[in-house]
Amino acid sequence: MKQIMFSGIGGQGVILAANILARSAVKEGFYSAQSQAYGSESRGTTTRAEVIVAKDFVDFPHVEKADYFVVMAEAGLKLFKDKLSKDAVVIYDGSVFKPEKKAGKEMIDISATELSLENFEKPLFANIIMIGALIKKSGVVSIDTIKKVLKEVLPEKAYNTNIEALELGYNKIS
Repeated sequence: MKQIMFSGIGGQGVILAANILARSAVKEGFYSAQSQAYGSESRGTTTRAEVIVAKDFVDFPHVEKADYFVVMAEAGLKLFKDKLSKDAVVIYDGSVFKPEKKAGKEMIDISATELSLENFEKPLFANIIMIGALIKKSGVVSIDTIKKVLKEVLPEKAYNTNIEALELGYNKIS
C-alpha cells in the first residue's frame, strides 16, 4: 500500500492531481481511495488531497502516514508534516517556497510553478509537472496510464500541453 498526500493553496490543482492519480491506479488494477479537504473559500486557502493505492480493498480512505507528500505551498508543509512517515519523500515546489526544516527522509525540489511559467507562460500546469515527478519517483503508476486518464478528464485543446507538463516533471527526476 502507498499513501500519498498532496497539499497547496486552493486554485493550484491539488485535488485534480490527486483525482488523476487515483483514477490511474484503478486503471492499473489497484484499489484506490481519494479524499480531499479545503477551506470554504474556493481559492487561497490551504487544500489537502489524499490518495491510497493498494493491492487489497481500501477500508479507510485517509492517509495515516504518507509515504509521498507533494506540497505546493509552505502552509501545507507546516500543517500536515505530522502526517508523514519517517521514510516519507517530500516533493515540493521550490519556486513557491523553501522549507525551513527537513521533513521526511528525502526532500526533492521540483520548481513546478517556475517550470510552468518558463515553458507554458502560465502557472497553470504546475500540478501536472508535480504528478510527473511523483510517478517517476514513486513508481505508483505508469506515465502511459496517467496520459490515458488525462485524455479522459481534460478538454482536447488542453491535452498536448498537459502531456508536455507531465513529461517535464517526469524527466526532472533522475
